[in-house]
Amino acid sequence: MRIFRLIYCSRAKKVLNFDDVKDLAKESMQKNEAKAISGILLYSNNQFFQSIEGSQEEVNELYLKISQDQRHGSIKLLYYEQVNERLFPSWNMGLVQTEPSQDLINRYFEHCKFVPNLLSPSQAENFLYELKEMFF
Repeated sequence: MRIFRLIYCSRAKKVLNFDDVKDLAKESMQKNEAKAISGILLYSNNQFFQSIEGSQEEVNELYLKISQDQRHGSIKLLYYEQVNERLFPSWNMGLVQTEPSQDLINRYFEHCKFVPNLLSPSQAENFLYELKEMFF
């Protein structure tokens, strides 16, 4: 099966606490497992940053659902490519449970504040790789 990776970001329409985000990730894990979707979710500064991996059809279908989800505003596709392998093969939806280090934020964001919609496709991919190294 060909694997596709999609990275997007969005702004939460309402401020969420960590338990809300944890519930969202848990719900996603259950649905994604049946569809062979893997990836991670980061929520920080009222922003979502998410990577989704799987078949092209399943990734596209999930992104369409997310883009229509009323919890998300200002959704932006950052990266979409066919890849050789999954970054998160055993994570139906891994949740980054702590804030990224300030050092990581400073390297990617000009104003030292997590604003993922400013990332270029290559920066989004590199940021994802660094998140993996840091948390998984």
